[in-house]
Amino acid sequence: MERFDKAPEILLVNRKGTKSVVAIDFFGSAALDPRNSLVERRQYILTESLRLCLKDGLDRVKDKNTTIVKIFAVSVPDRNEYALGKFNKYRELAIMSSDPQGLRDDRKSMEERLGEISWKGDFKIQD
Repeated sequence: MERFDKAPEILLVNRKGTKSVVAIDFFGSAALDPRNSLVERRQYILTESLRLCLKDGLDRVKDKNTTIVKIFAVSVPDRNEYALGKFNKYRELAIMSSDPQGLRDDRKSMEERLGEISWKGDFKIQD
């Protein structure tokens, strides 16, 4: 039986110009557990993305000129293949786009703090 008890972790933080990227790996986590509802899995992705971004991601950016932070929620089963540029098992779960000030603004809801949220693959709600 597959286990889904792994904690998500930051895969990479990169900066180019005024944009920063924070990629968070959810492989083996509750986000991929089919026993959880889609709503629960999406909520988990949002909660953990914001938590990790605030805990470590923004500290690694360390650039006062950053105006856009893109957060990629991904599932990477084999990090060695990923590091070699082999993305055949890589899965995008969601992409969020915000700014450093918005992410830190605890007066806003989690969704407002994460900004524009685009769900990918089977995390989209089908109409």
